[in-house]
This record gives sequence, structure tokens and C-alpha cells, in this order.
Amino acid sequence: MQQITLDQFIPTNEWKVDLNTIDYEGLLKNRISRDFISPSDIPQELCRLLYKDICFKSAFGVVRPTYNPVKNICALLNTVLRAAGINFQLNPDDIDVSPLPTYSSLVAYTQHQKKLFEEEIHTNVLRSRTSIPDIQLVSKNAVAVTEIQTTVSTDLWDRIFANQSAVHSISQGKGYSIWLLLREFPEEYRNTPITISGYHTSTIKVIGDNVSYTEPVDRSGQIGNVITVDLFHPDLYKISKELALWAHFILTGDNPGKNIYMDDILAGLAKLDKY
Repeated sequence: MQQITLDQFIPTNEWKVDLNTIDYEGLLKNRISRDFISPSDIPQELCRLLYKDICFKSAFGVVRPTYNPVKNICALLNTVLRAAGINFQLNPDDIDVSPLPTYSSLVAYTQHQKKLFEEEIHTNVLRSRTSIPDIQLVSKNAVAVTEIQTTVSTDLWDRIFANQSAVHSISQGKGYSIWLLLREFPEEYRNTPITISGYHTSTIKVIGDNVSYTEPVDRSGQIGNVITVDLFHPDLYKISKELALWAHFILTGDNPGKNIYMDDILAGLAKLDKY
């Protein structure tokens, strides 16, 4: 099995705290349980409910006059790519912001999202989730789409690959579909922190004291991958400490590593905690 080191790919410029000094087990014990999450259209406390899909979109994918999410979403996705062993990084300076929604205020954006949500409920017709990703980043070198999945159904694989097919097409093969899961995967990969699907499907999991790929596949130069991350998985920090802290931040709004991008997100959301 191909092995990766526990501290591989941890950058030093994003974090103001030594990640090796953080009590990850303690964070896990004090975190909200997967069993108690309940998606809603408009959360009331944005800074403490980042895992709500509309809040996630607001933090990572909506441009406002006083807030640009590009550096923040690139930092998150680059962490995911490093944890998956993929030798590609998004450059914020290369991102085209035109595909990202732009609103005059966070209120305007959330009101628009609430209207769409109410239309879905009243008409009982859901919008196509395969062609409208939560967040789409287009750069000079690749396309990356991001989804935060608050529920998981048996047709999730179908949705994931339909999504990736669209990404593959518009990116000329240089695209990544990244899924952040709040619920357990419904199939055989449900107990793995990270799953990578492309030309092969494999997982990154903790086996005893080692972190290993389940297949000896070199993904360093591979493009067109689907990456799914179980944000609640207790072994995530054993694979990537920085990704575990991003997961903790998305689930709780807490920033124990004093990450500069997380601070920027909280500052951008703190102007409107309730509405």
C-alpha cells in the first residue's frame, strides 16, 4: 500500500498555531453530532452554523462589496487536494469571479435563496442539482466545483458522476468535483474519511496506526477526479490535520488553528449574525 505521512502537506503560512499542539480528540468530543444536524433554508446564527448549505455558500461562494470569497475557497479546496494526494493547487489570482453570484448584501443573497427554497417546497419540483453546483471556480488551468451535501441518498453516486461529467466537459478534462458530506456515504465507502474517484476509485483511511490508500495508485498527475470528504469522520485528522480543522470550522464556526482565511470568513459573516 502507498503510504502518506500524517503531517504531509501542512503549510505554515495559513495557521497561527502549531497544529501539532491541538487536541483533536477533544475537538471531536465537543463537536455537534452528525445525528443532530438538520438542514434549514436560512440559519439564524451564520457564524455558528457554517454547515448549513446557504451559510456555506455565503461564506465560500458569494461576492459582496466588502467581501471576496476567492482566497478562502481556494484555501479550503487546496487543502482537500493536498489531503487527496493530488499534485494540483488553485491559484486565487487565476480565478474568474464572473461565474460566482454577486449581491449587494448578504441579506439580498439569503432572501433570494429563501425564495428559491420556498418555490421548491410550494411547487414540489426541485431544481436540477447536477447542473447548478453550490460553488463553481473557473481558473486558467482547471475548473473546480464544490458541493456541501446535507443529506445523502442512494442515488448520490449518480449525482456525483453527472456533476463531474459536466465539469469534465466544460474544463476539457481538467476539472475537480469536490463533495463535502455531512451524512455518511450510503454505500461501501461510507466508513472512509476521503474517497477519490476518477480512472479508479479508491479511499484514504486509517488502518491501525498507518494512513494508507486502499489501492497503490499514483494520483499526483491525475486530472478529472471526484473527491468526497466525510466532514464528521473521527479519523480525518489522522490523514490531514489541516483538513480536519477546516471540517471543524465548517461544522462549528470555531477556528482553533487561527487560520487566516477562516478569520476572514468569520469577519465577513459577523456583520450579519441574525436577520
